Amino acid sequence: MEGKQAINLYKNCRELPIHNFFEINRTGDLSFLVKSGEAPDQVILQEKLLEIIDEYNSLFTVKKKSALSNQIMFIIKSIQMMNLQILQIIISTSGITDEVKSTARKLRIIPESINSYITGLHNELKKLEKTLEANENEENSREKSADDLEKSLILVKENGFNFDRFTTPIIEFVFAMNRLEEKAKQLENIKNRA
Repeated sequence: MEGKQAINLYKNCRELPIHNFFEINRTGDLSFLVKSGEAPDQVILQEKLLEIIDEYNSLFTVKKKSALSNQIMFIIKSIQMMNLQILQIIISTSGITDEVKSTARKLRIIPESINSYITGLHNELKKLEKTLEANENEENSREKSADDLEKSLILVKENGFNFDRFTTPIIEFVFAMNRLEEKAKQLENIKNRA
C-alpha cells in the first residue's frame, strides 16, 4: 500500500522564495505555499499566508500600508465568504448535519451562528474593498502591486544585490529593500547638509 506524501509548506519569510510570493500576489494561487506533497485544505493555506504576510509586514523598517497585503487579504476573505455562503445554502436545504458540523469545525465557526459570521465577513470585505479602491489609481491593483514588486526586485539587483528569484527567500529581499531605503535616507541627509 502506497502512503500519502507528507504535506510540506513554506513556514515563513526565511523559507518562501520571492518568486512564489510574487505569484501568490499576481494569481491568488495559494498552492505556491506548498513545498511538496498535495495541497492541504484552503483554510490551512489561508492561515499560513496570513502568518507570512504578518511577518512580511513586520520586516520593513518603515511601516507602510501594503497594497500587496491588502490584496491578498481580500482574496482570502473572499474565499472564506464563498465557503460560508455554500455552507449557509447547505444548512438552509439540509439542516445542520454531521457533515455540516465537521465543515464548520474546519472553518472554526458555529453552524447556528453562520449568518453572524457572514455579516461580519461582509463588513470586513467592504472595508478592505474601500482601502483597495483608495490605493488604486491607474490599473488593477493586483497587477500594479505585482509590477511594483517586480520593479523593486530590479531596483535591488541594480544596486548590487544578486538574487535568484526562485531560491532567494523573501527575508533577504526585504532586508535588501530596507538597506536601499537606509542608503537613500543617508544620501538625502548628505544632500540637505550641503
